[in-house]
Amino acid sequence: MPYPNTFYIVHKRFPEFGWGDVGDGPVLEEDLTDTLIEACKDAHYPPDRVDFRIWHIVNGQAEDRTDWALRTVAPLVP
Repeated sequence: MPYPNTFYIVHKRFPEFGWGDVGDGPVLEEDLTDTLIEACKDAHYPPDRVDFRIWHIVNGQAEDRTDWALRTVAPLVP
């Protein structure tokens, strides 16, 4: 199945082994909030740029959307 033209990649820094993709591939915009909330459940502090990078991929071009995504999602994390 081909990748969509527009999607997000969500990377998280894991203390045990380094950076990893928490979405297991492309994350569609409607799933981004749920993906970030799930990725933050094990943290004991609000998500920040030290531990997350969120990339918006549009037609093969990557844009760092970390600040926007964390500002939007951080208040939703329980």
